[in-house]
Amino acid sequence: EAAEKLKQAQVEQQQGLPVAPERLTVAQYLGDWLRAVEPTVRPKTYAGYESIVRTRISPHLGAVRLGKLTPLDVQRLYADLEQAGLSARSIHHTHRVLKRALKQAVQWNLLARNPADGATAPRPARTELRPLTADQVARLLTATADQPDHALYVVAVTTGMRLGELGGLTWSDVDLGGAAGPTAPGREAGPTLRVQRSLQAQRGRGLVLVEPKTARARRTIHLSQVAVAALREQRRQQLARRLARRPAWQDTDLVFDRGDGAPTSPSTTTKRFQRALAAAGLPRIRFHDLRHTAATLLLAAGTHPKVVSEMLGHATITLTLDTYSHLVPAMHVQAADAMDRLLGGA
Repeated sequence: EAAEKLKQAQVEQQQGLPVAPERLTVAQYLGDWLRAVEPTVRPKTYAGYESIVRTRISPHLGAVRLGKLTPLDVQRLYADLEQAGLSARSIHHTHRVLKRALKQAVQWNLLARNPADGATAPRPARTELRPLTADQVARLLTATADQPDHALYVVAVTTGMRLGELGGLTWSDVDLGGAAGPTAPGREAGPTLRVQRSLQAQRGRGLVLVEPKTARARRTIHLSQVAVAALREQRRQQLARRLARRPAWQDTDLVFDRGDGAPTSPSTTTKRFQRALAAAGLPRIRFHDLRHTAATLLLAAGTHPKVVSEMLGHATITLTLDTYSHLVPAMHVQAADAMDRLLGGA
């Protein structure tokens, strides 16, 4: 009898007939949810959702009737994933996706409450930040002075830009001032660059330029003279390559290209960065740690946290302070010195 009912349900589904709520499985529901959520999120975000549903949730909970799903079922899922070797961070991401999907089921009146609310995912360990010291930055830039990615490292460590933002930077976003010509109307005075897009690798589409996620991520950054000098040299070398490679050169206007004007894959840049670190005798860190390096160096030098927050494109200054204050001992020393001055300490 159960086999006949299953066969009938499969036929109805193939014919496009809706599955009755009492027969709807978790796998069927999550398929519906993914189709509904796809137009509302970025392609990379959707790809992450789809992968988590397909590889982590459905194999364990897919056959369970949605209306019968309990917090204990969800808790067992997390235990199974942990037993399979998934990290606490990966399980936490799974929890967030499942909780969002089931919240939508409540809003669609398919569930009275969210089973994921009653389950607890393991708390992910705080990601270790490994910024370089000022001396280590100097070693990196000296060791890469004659390499194609030198200007990329200079801009990364002086602005705190993300790798994707650097990959999507165009010359029309850059105002070097002076030799670059007069400042255009509406542009900030002095050398600046504007973060307006990010380079992203997407499944099935390759490398694409996407808009920033938030309004604060779209920002203007004032450039140091070190960065200006590196960008001018980058422009000179790029123009020379452009003349040498015509007509194969791709006119993308990108500041950092792969050698023929086309964008460079973030994975390729990361591999070259690791080789540069090894050649300079520096510890292995992520490219993203150059962003953390910029923040910690600026804060240690006494730059106001609000300015650092705006440079990084953080949503709030709280995020900046929570992320970096424990890494900058000088800030704590300054606080103690300030208290001594206020209270007349020695």
